[in-house]
Amino acid sequence: MSEIIVYSRATFPNQLVSVGKLDQDIRVAIATPLLGVTMNGECLIEFALSLSSDEKTVLDGLVAAHLGVDTLVRFHASSTILSTAKIIAVTEPLWEVIGEVVTNPSFFIQDLAKSKGRLVGQYKTLPGNTGAVRVVESGVSPELVVGSFNLPDTAGAWSFVKLLMAVPVRLGDHVYRVEVQNAIGSVSLEIKAVSVSLLEFIPVPGV
Repeated sequence: MSEIIVYSRATFPNQLVSVGKLDQDIRVAIATPLLGVTMNGECLIEFALSLSSDEKTVLDGLVAAHLGVDTLVRFHASSTILSTAKIIAVTEPLWEVIGEVVTNPSFFIQDLAKSKGRLVGQYKTLPGNTGAVRVVESGVSPELVVGSFNLPDTAGAWSFVKLLMAVPVRLGDHVYRVEVQNAIGSVSLEIKAVSVSLLEFIPVPGV
C-alpha cells in the first residue's frame, strides 16, 4: 500500500523545495520505490510502500539538509587535446605534456565563479602499472593545477577518465596544458581521445 508523507514548507531550511533535486536525492538514498514529489502548499512525498522506521529517519535527514536549490549545468565549449593513442614514457615526478589549448573563458561565461573545466578521455595500463593526469592553467601568474586524477591499474583494458576540475577558471587568456605521468615503477601507460570542455553551473532556486 502506498504512503504519502507530508512536510510543511517551514520544515526546509530555506523554506524552498527544489522538487527535481529532492526527488533525485530520495531515489539515491532510499530503497523503497518513490512515486513522486509534489508541491501543493506543502511538500508531498509518495512512496509505493510504507517506509521502514530507518528509511523515515533517512528521509527526515534529507529534508533537513535540503537547501531548495538545484544546479543547471550548461555546456559552452570543447577542444580536442589528443585523438590517437599516445604511450607515456616519463615517470614520477616528471610530467609529459600530451596537448594544450589557448582560450579566454570569460568570452563564454560572464560569472567565472560559476565555471569549471572538465576533462574526459581513455587510458590503459599493464597489470601492476598506474599513473596520473592533470590540467595546468597558465597565462596568469602563478601557474595553477586546476584538476588531477589518479589512473588506477586497468590490466591492459581501456578505461575512462572523467575529471571535473577542482577550481573555477581565472580571468584572462590562458593556456590549458594536459600532462600525464607514470607512477614510480610503472612502465606502460597509454592515453587517447582526450578533450577538455568548459561548463557553467547555474543555481536554480526551488519554490
